[in-house]
Amino acid sequence: MIFTLPWPPSTNRLWRAIQPKSGPPRNILSSEAREYHKRAADAIFMQSGGRPPSFGDRRISLVLQLHAP
Repeated sequence: MIFTLPWPPSTNRLWRAIQPKSGPPRNILSSEAREYHKRAADAIFMQSGGRPPSFGDRRISLVLQLHAP
């Protein structure tokens, strides 16, 4: 299987610090990171024929080829 995924946002744009009304500050995923996760999951779903990929109990190997936009 070969999947083509969108380029992710930079690491500096993945997290946002928020200060709730009470309690310590928290880090949450940014809206840009949440949108990237959705686009990547949708790309895998569509490229696997509209169903989640299944590997069963088999071992898999992963090869990454990265091409910056």
